[in-house]
Amino acid sequence: MVEQKKKKEGKKKEIKKEQKLKSSRSLNQIKILLIILILIIILLILAFVFKEQIQEKWIEISGQRFTYHNITYTKIYVSKIPMYVTKLTLKRSDGYKTYDLYFRNDPRELAKIPSTIEDVPKKDVFVSFSPEIFKCEKSTLAAWKLGEFLGMLEYNVSGAITNATGVEDVNLSAPDNVVKVRDCGYSHGDISVIVLQPADKTSIHMDEIYIKCFIIDVADCDVVKASERFILSILDIKMGFTKPSDFY
Repeated sequence: MVEQKKKKEGKKKEIKKEQKLKSSRSLNQIKILLIILILIIILLILAFVFKEQIQEKWIEISGQRFTYHNITYTKIYVSKIPMYVTKLTLKRSDGYKTYDLYFRNDPRELAKIPSTIEDVPKKDVFVSFSPEIFKCEKSTLAAWKLGEFLGMLEYNVSGAITNATGVEDVNLSAPDNVVKVRDCGYSHGDISVIVLQPADKTSIHMDEIYIKCFIIDVADCDVVKASERFILSILDIKMGFTKPSDFY
């Protein structure tokens, strides 16, 4: 009887020990879960507080932000279309103004297109499309991009065509339905002409005869890319990068 009593008491002690161990383990698990939960909450708070800094760092690490010729660009997506945007602060007659400038093409890739211009247009500018380029699918977008950029720089910009032959079937919109015909021969004094014309290879250069006429050679109707190369060339001149060797 005594031995059986001792056995029962021993079993009771073992059960109590196991219960204590289980209780201790449960408490430790709860403590660990609480610590993990607290850490998650702290991380979420930090992520919210430093959201912009984290995003900025991620953009830099992922290569979506880069600097080309002292101008910083950020790659973004607008309606799933990749765009390269930068902010420009310009000194204008009406004070300092900040503009968002968008490129559809990577400026570093645009720089590979030959450009030999070393001067900027005069105050009054005609952006003149040849009939062939005028009919390109994105000629309107290219005209808008050139007009917006030059207007931002306070140029007096007008649209034109190099000649009226071959544009009879194109709907031309202009004040009073009058379309100006302007080629390089019209560039003189304070007037510059920017001519967009078809070519086998895209390039930017000055006319050989008329020194105030800028030529944008457009290959394969890629008029937006050619126009953006011209814009980049003007930025390069403004920033002091004017020699062709600087583009590579």
